[in-house]
Amino acid sequence: MEKNAKILFLIIFSVFCYLWIDHNNFFVWITGEDSVLEYLQFMFYLFSGFISYKIFLLLKKKMRFFSLLFLIFSIMLFFISLEEISYGQRIFGFTTPEQIKQINLQEETNIHNIFGYEINQIAYIIIGFYGLFSRRIVTKFFPKKGKDLIIFTPPIYLSWYFLLVFLVYYDRNFLNLNYDMVINNVFRKYAIWQWLEVSELYLAIAFFIYTLSTHRNVSSRGKDKIKNRKS
Repeated sequence: MEKNAKILFLIIFSVFCYLWIDHNNFFVWITGEDSVLEYLQFMFYLFSGFISYKIFLLLKKKMRFFSLLFLIFSIMLFFISLEEISYGQRIFGFTTPEQIKQINLQEETNIHNIFGYEINQIAYIIIGFYGLFSRRIVTKFFPKKGKDLIIFTPPIYLSWYFLLVFLVYYDRNFLNLNYDMVINNVFRKYAIWQWLEVSELYLAIAFFIYTLSTHRNVSSRGKDKIKNRKS
């Protein structure tokens, strides 16, 4: 899984770097609102929610408190997945209720655009930071409880996924940098914030890989205990 995660990161990054530099108009279109990336995010968050619920079922008898946290995490992932596609508003074609439309930044049927872009961006920065450093912090500063707490931290090989989210949203909120390049004798500026949807796709994939790897680890521990009892 670690090898596949690294290869997947490089493939996605290479493809979008090529599009960003050589086919910027297409890049802007494919990363725009209601693009295929949003529906991919929906799918990865949805699958992650199902897997997290399966982890809850595996842990609920032996680690009740931990299992409840994964149940809450599962509900959060289902909620995020539906938020990504505005609860199917564009799919089913229903209009935004007037009360929500007046307070929603994009006039859509969702909650996360009610609180303002700044709050959303800070949330992504915090999530990126957590994904980058949580496992390192737990293993270094909590050596005794680390074996238990590590289940709530993403594997270190997913750091690149969270790093991109952190950098893109940190830039969007504080810097707004442009990447300058001369292509075909034309001076162009490429805004880093154009990678927002790509970084969110990385985050959705990271949650999927994290829940999948955690489910496998929890399942394998259960099987090992059964084998030890039989032996």
